[in-house]
Amino acid sequence: MQISCIYVKLDGRNRVLSLLQWTFYVSVLTYHYALLCMSTIHMIDINMVLFCQSTHFTLLVQLTIILLVCLQTKHRQMTLFHKLLIHDFFDYQEPPAEGDDVLRTSMVRERRILSSIPVAVALAAGAVLVIAPIVDKQAALFDFDTMSETFSTHLPYPYAKYFYQTREGFNYYFALGGQLIIGGLLTVVIGSGGFLFLNLSLNLTLQLKLLQNSLDQIETRAENMCQRFFGKMKRDTTTQYDDYHFAYCYGECLRKNFKHHQIILRAFNYTEEIVSIPVFLAYMTGTIVIALSLISAGSADELPGTTVASMVLCGVEIGYMFLFSVFGQRLADLVMHYFIIRIIIINFLKHII
Repeated sequence: MQISCIYVKLDGRNRVLSLLQWTFYVSVLTYHYALLCMSTIHMIDINMVLFCQSTHFTLLVQLTIILLVCLQTKHRQMTLFHKLLIHDFFDYQEPPAEGDDVLRTSMVRERRILSSIPVAVALAAGAVLVIAPIVDKQAALFDFDTMSETFSTHLPYPYAKYFYQTREGFNYYFALGGQLIIGGLLTVVIGSGGFLFLNLSLNLTLQLKLLQNSLDQIETRAENMCQRFFGKMKRDTTTQYDDYHFAYCYGECLRKNFKHHQIILRAFNYTEEIVSIPVFLAYMTGTIVIALSLISAGSADELPGTTVASMVLCGVEIGYMFLFSVFGQRLADLVMHYFIIRIIIINFLKHII
């Protein structure tokens, strides 16, 4: 996270370096964002497919800038959430409920599988930025000579319009270095943003499942606590709830679940504050990108590299939107299941009153 500048160290020794790193990233991205905006406007009169591709990269750079700016304002929330992770959210101070280990193992396995989506996005963004123009130059039917006077066609990304000549000397290496940095930043920042969302969502989902599993076994937990504290339960009562010791242990187990639930709500609020704006912007960007990619689909002969690049980026954008949708729906479904808490409370009160 430090490399991507999404979550930086702000202690005494590292604060200045982190601020300089963040300022450098945002400055480079903003400069190239302005170049891409100007290039995109000029591209309208040249080729619609290249215009769509330029718009695509402009939107990705814009998203990267907003991620860096927005997530820095949520530094405190990310710190508090990860402090909860360090302490495993809540310690019941009792043996784990049956099935907890299975839930944790399943979460780790799912994280390994879903981590391939941010990795694919990171690799695709960097590779497409460089490889697509090379393929176009070698195999496309489009006449790039019409662009040589306006754009820097000798650079890895040839569709950028610079304010100065970039064919030789310091200007060439300055422009080349800027493009390489931009490719790296798109890869690292967008990929790290995906990992951040995945980590927050998976841990929230796990805690909700652990709480549900604990509530499902609350009577067993109460019996075990009663045996530890008071010895063997009396069996001459009509029901377990008529036993004062059992009722006390049942209430203690329920109180622990309430505390766990309050911590989950706090973590959910942190997550909402962190990801609400980035996820909205990612959805909006992804929708536009998919539409632009479909426009490029019919130009395989004219610009094969650009067409393939559009399809690849469309695929990884769909992957990100899939990630957001799956976890959003999963969290909503798990929250809906918590009407069981009211049933447990009513059941408990009915027997002890």
